[in-house]
Amino acid sequence: MTARLTGAAVEFLDDLQRAKQLADQTIGLLGKTQQPPHPRNFALLYGYFSRKSPSLTRELDQILKTGTPLSDAALEALYERHFGGAAEVQAIHNASGVIEAMLDKILSQMGEARDHSRAYGQALEDFSGRIEGDGGAPISLEDLRTALTVMLAETRKMESNARRLETQFAAANSELVELKQSLDQVRLEAMTDALTGIANRKSFDQSLADLTKNTEIWPLSMVMIDIDHFKKFNDSFGHQTGDQVLRLVAQTLVDCVRGQDFAARYGGEEFAILLPSTDLDGAYAVADNIRNKVAAKKITRRSTGESLGQITLSLGISRYRPNEDVAAFVSRADQGLYLAKDHGRNRVSSVETLREIAASA
Repeated sequence: MTARLTGAAVEFLDDLQRAKQLADQTIGLLGKTQQPPHPRNFALLYGYFSRKSPSLTRELDQILKTGTPLSDAALEALYERHFGGAAEVQAIHNASGVIEAMLDKILSQMGEARDHSRAYGQALEDFSGRIEGDGGAPISLEDLRTALTVMLAETRKMESNARRLETQFAAANSELVELKQSLDQVRLEAMTDALTGIANRKSFDQSLADLTKNTEIWPLSMVMIDIDHFKKFNDSFGHQTGDQVLRLVAQTLVDCVRGQDFAARYGGEEFAILLPSTDLDGAYAVADNIRNKVAAKKITRRSTGESLGQITLSLGISRYRPNEDVAAFVSRADQGLYLAKDHGRNRVSSVETLREIAASA
């Protein structure tokens, strides 16, 4: 059994022995860093020790390697990047309050409508009794006129109440439409990377889960992308210029993928692409096209026009194996990415291709 990470949630599927081992490691690190073992910190570090999220593993490995303190703020930022969704949860909580109040109002209005209907029904019954007269005797013209006047007043009252309720229901419907639009916008923002405007990690995880279940789009391939020496570039030219590079890479991804393909910012300087109906050769072609297009870009400082040199990418590709654990699919692409870096960067690599070559040798 394994621990499966699914974006904003962690689904623990470990057997007792494995879970205890991971829990002991988690508690040990929390104690060492003097951080409380509350649910947020425990889930984050349990996910780290399970090694099922390559990006979380790399980021925390780097932090621990450099000796940077694991402060509460750092843990909160890590959690939000890898398991976040607080804005969406808050929006849903707020919406539930609005909907609850609205339902109370609608139920009250329906009660009013029921009371009005009963009153009007009683008025009709009274009118019927009056025009029949006592013992079947014909009703006088004056009594008929009085009965009709009363009934007309009741009818007008009923019409007025109906119009008022219709206005109230229309207002409630309009409020619900606005609420839906607001939730849709929050959901879109929660699934979009604010800096680059493309899908974020949470959206990627959801699409990955959906696509691996859809046999109609197999073969399914993945490209993992990392900007070479990005930290050095950031340190040399500043974060604003670094942000410019991230946007450039994101736009290149969007320009190079087809309608059904899915590009996302995976975290930091990493990006990922899901390629439905694409085998490993096709994934290589897409990845190499992206690599060439980014390498051909001229990076300049906007404020001065100064040339900042070339940006290159290392890319790893993998192909989904039916019914495998999704984490293994991601891990192979990640291994390919590191293989590209180990062999000089600015290239596309795949551990699957190497294994196939070795197997046929």
